[in-house]
Amino acid sequence: MGKLVSVSDEDISSVTLERGQGDVSHLTTSDSPLLSGDSDDLSWAVASDRHRFAAKVRAARAILGWSQTELGRRAGLSQRSIYRLEMASVDIRRSTVVALETVFARAGIDFEPLAGGGFKVVVSGPGPHQ
Repeated sequence: MGKLVSVSDEDISSVTLERGQGDVSHLTTSDSPLLSGDSDDLSWAVASDRHRFAAKVRAARAILGWSQTELGRRAGLSQRSIYRLEMASVDIRRSTVVALETVFARAGIDFEPLAGGGFKVVVSGPGPHQ
């Protein structure tokens, strides 16, 4: 029913792909601790969000089978910008988040938060080549 895929990224320890109803797949990730620090510390929270977004971009890109260059072309960003986002080395502009989420939504990728932390990637819709 499910397929376990090992991911070597430091902020995603496992990925499970499950077939849902119809032609919908669910990719569930579990986050390992991203940073040590007080959760009330604003800089820790910002860095944590940056790492979580980077994990989402890497996971969605892997599911779609797109290179950083392909994702950048579709979102109006450079390959270098995608690389820096995926490394969580830059603060992310809201316009960049919107551009990437729009590209992923058009390709049938959606993210859902998990109660215990982490996120689920829901795959449906037209597919990777749209």
